[in-house]
Amino acid sequence: MRQWSSILKFICALAVFSLTALAQTSGSILGEVRDSTGAAVPEARVTVTNLEKNTAQEYVSDASGMFNAPFLTPGRYIVGVEKSGFKKAASAEIKLNVDAHVRADFALEVGNVTESVTVSAASPLVKSESAELGQVIEEKAVRELPLNGRNFAQL
Repeated sequence: MRQWSSILKFICALAVFSLTALAQTSGSILGEVRDSTGAAVPEARVTVTNLEKNTAQEYVSDASGMFNAPFLTPGRYIVGVEKSGFKKAASAEIKLNVDAHVRADFALEVGNVTESVTVSAASPLVKSESAELGQVIEEKAVRELPLNGRNFAQL
């Protein structure tokens, strides 16, 4: 029983040491993607390319436009962002050191629109502002309407 306890303690210590070593030998690139008005751009595709290894990893920005690329090996990187309806954007070369957290923010510009949507709407048949029904009848209409006895209440 003591032997299993010792082995379990050793495995736990090794796991903690491995995670600590990984955190100290890697870095991360994080940032946010916004449009030209400053509004967040969710679900933008963020590509982080390691220039030395020529490898790329893809991430997606969250609902608030934030992205995080963790556990990157130290080196030189370029971050590219693209989203439908916007022009592609790329960062300058980023040098990532050990245990560094580099920020790369993007402001996307509206790109060429390839399709258009036309919305045509008719006037609503229901007045949503009020439950009242009413109509103004002009004097000319009152005079010209064939009323039996000219009683205005019959209008």
